[in-house]
Amino acid sequence: TTVPPPSSDCSSGFDDADVGFANIDFSGVNFEEETYDPSPGIKKISIIDRTLMQLGCSSFSALDLCPALLENVGEEAASYINCIENGEYFNVLERASSRLFGEQNELTSVNDDSIICDYVRGVIISSISNAKTNDEAFMRAVEIQMLGISAFNLFLQLNYTGPALSSDMESKVNSWVAKHSENLYGMKEIDKNETRKEKFRQEVISELSVDGELCCSIVDKPYFILLARIIFHTLATPQKSNWMISISPEKIVDATASKSLFHEESKSTSELCDGLSEKMLYASDLLQSTKLWSARAVVAHQRLLQVKSYEGKTLYEELIELFHNKEGLDVDERYFASRIILEWGLAQHHFDYKDKGKKTFFQAADVSGLKIEVTGATGKRTRFQQDAKAQMLVRATTSLESNGTKDDKNVSSSNLLPKHIDHDQEDGVLLERVQFENEADNQFEELSMLHQAVLLSLCLDVKNENPMDGLTSEIMMAYLERVLLQHDDWMIYSTGLLERAWLECEKSNARERAILQIQALVDQHTQRLTITQSTFKAAVEDSAPPQQRLRNLHIIVYPPRWSVLADLAERYAKMGIVTTAAEMYTEVEMWDQVVECYRRAGKEKLAEDVVRKRLEIAPTPRMWAALGDILNDPSYYEKALELSNNKFSTAFVALGRYYFEKGDLPKAVNLLQKSLVLKPLSAHVWFLLGTICMRLEDWTTALKAFSEVVQQEPEEGDAWGNVAAVHMRNKNPGKAYPALLESLKQNRNNWRVWVSKLYVCIDLMKYDEAIQACNELLVFRSKAKDGEDVSHLLEEKCVRAIVGGIIMSWENANTSCDTAAIDSANRSLGRLDGLLSKISSTLKSEPWIWESYAYYHEKCGKSSQVLDDLLKMHRCLQAVDGWELDSVKLEKVCKVAIQIANIYLEAGDKGNRTKCKYMLNSLVKKIRTAWFDASQIPDFVGELESTLLRVQTIIDESKAGESKGE
Repeated sequence: TTVPPPSSDCSSGFDDADVGFANIDFSGVNFEEETYDPSPGIKKISIIDRTLMQLGCSSFSALDLCPALLENVGEEAASYINCIENGEYFNVLERASSRLFGEQNELTSVNDDSIICDYVRGVIISSISNAKTNDEAFMRAVEIQMLGISAFNLFLQLNYTGPALSSDMESKVNSWVAKHSENLYGMKEIDKNETRKEKFRQEVISELSVDGELCCSIVDKPYFILLARIIFHTLATPQKSNWMISISPEKIVDATASKSLFHEESKSTSELCDGLSEKMLYASDLLQSTKLWSARAVVAHQRLLQVKSYEGKTLYEELIELFHNKEGLDVDERYFASRIILEWGLAQHHFDYKDKGKKTFFQAADVSGLKIEVTGATGKRTRFQQDAKAQMLVRATTSLESNGTKDDKNVSSSNLLPKHIDHDQEDGVLLERVQFENEADNQFEELSMLHQAVLLSLCLDVKNENPMDGLTSEIMMAYLERVLLQHDDWMIYSTGLLERAWLECEKSNARERAILQIQALVDQHTQRLTITQSTFKAAVEDSAPPQQRLRNLHIIVYPPRWSVLADLAERYAKMGIVTTAAEMYTEVEMWDQVVECYRRAGKEKLAEDVVRKRLEIAPTPRMWAALGDILNDPSYYEKALELSNNKFSTAFVALGRYYFEKGDLPKAVNLLQKSLVLKPLSAHVWFLLGTICMRLEDWTTALKAFSEVVQQEPEEGDAWGNVAAVHMRNKNPGKAYPALLESLKQNRNNWRVWVSKLYVCIDLMKYDEAIQACNELLVFRSKAKDGEDVSHLLEEKCVRAIVGGIIMSWENANTSCDTAAIDSANRSLGRLDGLLSKISSTLKSEPWIWESYAYYHEKCGKSSQVLDDLLKMHRCLQAVDGWELDSVKLEKVCKVAIQIANIYLEAGDKGNRTKCKYMLNSLVKKIRTAWFDASQIPDFVGELESTLLRVQTIIDESKAGESKGE
């Protein structure tokens, strides 16, 4: 059965009317038709703009594809293009920045009230405005844009793709950054405890913060992304001084008013352009490629923020504005059009916008001519599998052969690929790929790199749209296996390997391969010798150059290096490889996790050294609290609170836990409550508070605490159980019942909750559910270890209550003559019979179960079973040592014996009377033998002797009657 992918017809549920780029109208575009021949001036600008738009994103050299480019841009700009395409980004950065900043002698440093953004923007505007002609202004803007592209690409190389810079190049880059920091801060006073390098880095990170969200502090060379952002933003939207300034929505171009987004007329207003020269506006209007690069930089900027989900509007409004203002771009090639569409879809994904790019992904597939079918086919997944089973399969074909797909199809400049970790051929059972029965399913059509990126985006859409369960993993794996069939691009292949490794980490038989694969992807960023690249050839010679790695980075979703490293460290920590995890956490400066891993490894001294070193560098409340954890000293928690002005909730929690363990419960409660005032969304703290309050018998606070837990984490079964326990303590079984149901929904393996449910159901007269609870408790008893006390798992009084309650309900139903009630009571009676049968087979030596069974049989009119039940009870009672001298047990024995005697006598036959006589006679002898002083024998034994005498009399009379008859 074929399962089609989600429909690309998104007419319902998706509304991108406010984003013109998402509604590109291609109806009037002939992709196979030659482009029109514009005027020479416009043609020159078009060639340059198209080149800059695809610069570094193509498999071919721009100068080879368009020899006329050299005469249009000049030798200097052409050399910049050549350097960028060869991955020599610092070469361009060094030369172009010297030309740009060297011209501005009057702007050698930032004023006290200025910031980096204002300074660099001023330099750019001044350089372009000082040009003699409009053409010269345009070419200066082109060179400045290539400076931004070089800075941006170098940032991406250092933080996303690798490879790491050589030691010589690293030294040059650091010197260049230091020189810029001197230019910017040469006239500013620097704190004596702070170096100029640290001050400059802090200022850069501060300027990258948006909407109150801080930039990631461990990013490598953040000045490069800041410089690129300033350059692209200034050239793309010169009317805005920086990205924190918004343009009102009515001033954004309404893309939907035009048939094609690429041929809109500018609606720039004069009030937005005050203070800008005509040459600056001319260059900005013509250089439309900057908007695309600026949009790419906005996405990279958003991914730097230290939040899982960015909820601010500043960056997204800027992104929409950039995609709205794509003026003058023609889309005569499907490759170029679909590539930009895909970038817009991924931008929606990163900003978590509406459908996270779903509609746009399918639009990119449609424009690029990619046809996809998600289906199933029989095949084998393991080495020793005998029978073929249904396997998920993605078939991908191309329906077109346009200029765009030829641009990168079957083109791979080298055979360099990320290291692929294979399954263990000796111990592993999984095949490298599914072997389908139909040989046609094992064949595949070669796809372009763009098509492979589209497949990855559709795989991402499956992840966005569905819960992470087994079916979602299977569908994603089918997409990834199709992508990994080809090895054309370093980063596309790396993305496929990484996504597959994340999925395989959830499978026990593939987890080892997955961890090693992630390790290999982390190692490929460096040129050091590691476990996955143990030779110079693997580390350097087989490593793809940066230009190859960056070629398709903007059309895939690949995490930054620190994110992959932190993810790998977390997985190592979960597997117990904590020392390695600690080293990785150290590299990404996650000091809390470093300390925790060293503590788990038993290296308390090393953990303490790390904390004390961090305290020397920069004392923080978190590090003081960590030292308190290591040394179990509350004074360090108090230092953390003092340093934070009593705003560090973790220190309050740690102190509360400390005093809880010491037994000072009231003080612990006070500290935990202070913590929750600062950070109320802390379910684990509420749980601890509730536990302590239960010990203090403060039931009101305990109920509030556990109620907070279940509101914040509804899947917390233990908290639901404690809510029920408090209600039971308050004698409110009606409120306890639903809490118990929720608790069992989350965890059915907690016997305490089943015991609580048994009590509550008896109180609420829900006897059928009480029987269910009893059955579950019997299972727990059967799984108990030898010698373990299990008496609490099923108590006598509960079973007696269930028997009595059901019998009473049955009798009442019969009295009422209600057919429905009688049917329900009969069903309950059947369940009770099954329960008693199961208990009697498990607890054969317990007298009370046979007594309950006898009562049940008597009430149900099964008198023939009553005698058998009482005899078993009688034997169980006498099986206990010392029953003759235990007045309680002795009384029970006597009463049961009298009941049995009455049943025998009611039978009226000679045999039963004889059995009765011998039983009673034996019982009386045992009792008298055990009691040396006959005067101390309990009175109820006399009743037993009276019954024996009566039986003897009946027997004698019967014999006398028989003698007369003869």
